[in-house]
Amino acid sequence: MDKHFFIEKKNDSLDFPFYNGKPKTINTAQWAIILGILFIGFLISSFWDPNTSSSLAFLVIIVFSFMKLFFGIGSLALFAGKDAFLLFRKFKPKDLLFLAGILIVDFLYAGAAVVIVNLFDPAKANPAEVSSTQAHGLELFLINTLSNIPNLLGEEFLALLPFLAFLYFFYQRAHWSRNKSIAMALLLSSIIFGLLHLPTYQWNWLQVIFVIGLGRSIETAAYIRTKSIWASFLVHFMFDTLAFLVGFLA
Repeated sequence: MDKHFFIEKKNDSLDFPFYNGKPKTINTAQWAIILGILFIGFLISSFWDPNTSSSLAFLVIIVFSFMKLFFGIGSLALFAGKDAFLLFRKFKPKDLLFLAGILIVDFLYAGAAVVIVNLFDPAKANPAEVSSTQAHGLELFLINTLSNIPNLLGEEFLALLPFLAFLYFFYQRAHWSRNKSIAMALLLSSIIFGLLHLPTYQWNWLQVIFVIGLGRSIETAAYIRTKSIWASFLVHFMFDTLAFLVGFLA
């Protein structure tokens, strides 16, 4: 392995899958198909009609909460087979301290970025936010929190698969160094992740690029450190849950 990226553990033998032919090569065309399928899944999960009859509401919530996860695993497994589950490595208990630090940095960055964005274009609230004062507020908050478990795990694929695809391209095709490839893959995948949230935040470009996009790079750092999707998911889930909790109690 080339010199470790600064976020990675020193002398860590774990490496990212698929970018360097290990455990297998996913080529450029295959990555394009994977990302295309992933994007289709994102569109399906994002533009459904929430005005569902009460008799089907719970079923609809379950189906659409798992949609991104299904398309994420399925698209990667199409070419990686069972090696797709290499993303689900266990992280070590001692990594929790690092993840706690990442979560704190995530909140500090988000707060500062929102303040700066507000100077140019007021930041928009997430439409999923629920207030304790609205009808069935607690029930909706709990449902949103539980449904966010599979939903946000699926969202991890929207960040990590583009990251691995760009890492492969810059390392194998452009012949950049591993560290330079990681840095560029991290930047581009994070910005794309942010841009996918444009409809959610009413097309506020500054917000999705600088708050959501660059903020996402902090969460992806958890994956880079541990090589585990569980780590980045945990930071992502805790960030969203605590942010929504503050909005709920406000």
